[in-house]
Amino acid sequence: MHYFQMTLPATLTGLAVVLFVGLLRLQWPFRYYYRTLLCKRNPERMQTILEASYLKNKKRSVALLDKSSQQLLQGKYDAAESYVTQAIILCKESPTLFHRALLHHLFYNLAVACYYRGRYRDALQIGIHLYKRDPRMHSALGIIVCCQARMGDLPAAKHALSLLQRRRIRPALLYFCLAEMEAAEGRYTRAVEHIEKIRNYAYSQTLFLRKEELDLRLHEWTKAASHTG
Repeated sequence: MHYFQMTLPATLTGLAVVLFVGLLRLQWPFRYYYRTLLCKRNPERMQTILEASYLKNKKRSVALLDKSSQQLLQGKYDAAESYVTQAIILCKESPTLFHRALLHHLFYNLAVACYYRGRYRDALQIGIHLYKRDPRMHSALGIIVCCQARMGDLPAAKHALSLLQRRRIRPALLYFCLAEMEAAEGRYTRAVEHIEKIRNYAYSQTLFLRKEELDLRLHEWTKAASHTG
């Protein structure tokens, strides 16, 4: 009994070290992504970091994920989808625990690419799948709101938005979803107001938003507001 009392602290310490090393190994491939969190207001710097990940690791699945994220930030949605597809194939060829977890992030990038390319039904299906797997994934719920609004399914979009508003989410995500909802209902002036608010936040990590996408909506909805006003 005395022996076990003496070694219990050492056992717990050893277990903690093993868990820490395991967690570190699991998260290490995402180190470039974590670096982008330090420069959320600088999309160009984020793209440089993601490109460095790709150049260092090339055809590894995480590198392809980072490359697809970079392409989304550049508005190259076709290319982003291509890199995602390559990574998904790698993950399915080697269905490790890590790759199964990585698929979640890959399909999110795919949903974003589909959304910006106007493939709302595809993006919606992926978003619903992601949200069912992880209800804490606010961005997936945001995709659902925006796609349903774009498709004209306003009751479903309002329900999804009500779920989103119950969460603690990034203001940029909330304002973007509100803008899409207002525009879908023909309230373009209010949609423009929500888009303007987004500029006050670091929005690049919200659905990979780009200044060009915001400007496009501002132009379209301001023009629509002038016609309806």
